[in-house]
Amino acid sequence: MGGRIWKPLARHPEFYFVGGIGWSPHGTRLVFDGDTDVHGRLAAGLWTVRLDGTGLRRLLQLPPPRRDQGPINEALAWTSRGILYCDRGALRIARHGHSRVLFRHAYSVHISGDGRHIVTEHFGRASLRQSIWYGDADGTHQRRLWRGPKASDSGVSLLEPVPDFHGRDLLVNRSSDPSAADDGLVAWRVAGDPADAQLQAFLSHADAYTWN
Repeated sequence: MGGRIWKPLARHPEFYFVGGIGWSPHGTRLVFDGDTDVHGRLAAGLWTVRLDGTGLRRLLQLPPPRRDQGPINEALAWTSRGILYCDRGALRIARHGHSRVLFRHAYSVHISGDGRHIVTEHFGRASLRQSIWYGDADGTHQRRLWRGPKASDSGVSLLEPVPDFHGRDLLVNRSSDPSAADDGLVAWRVAGDPADAQLQAFLSHADAYTWN
């Protein structure tokens, strides 16, 4: 409805795929995971760039991509201690060109607007049982907020949990039955029960969302 549209990778045609995107702590740069193709040589990495497309820099090299590979992240979390990202079934932190595992079986990470808390989505190695965890942005003080049913059972699933500015509430996609009237995007108080979370009917057709 107005305002400037930024296309930070318009001058970088070597990128054929971009996954998760996150803001720097001060909102001056973007971080993203991107796959490049230069003369048939595929490469993957974590990159940063300014909104106008200048200052492109690769922070970390990632394992070689495949053409049919999906995104490794829904989002990235850039903190003062490093960049959090999920890859190969683990939450990792990248800093100074190196990365290390914070904890395993994590497949997405989102950060609160104030940069203090993260919310991660986990799946058990054997059971594929889903759970959602909440803790400090450096990976400490993690606690489980919710655990879903076993993969063989029917029940509620909660997808893509996104925290608000202070990390006190989450927007999350609640799904149990495609025809259920209370399925959809809900606002869930961290200290409460997601089954009681309020349905955000006006966002019923949202494919992507953030809340900070």
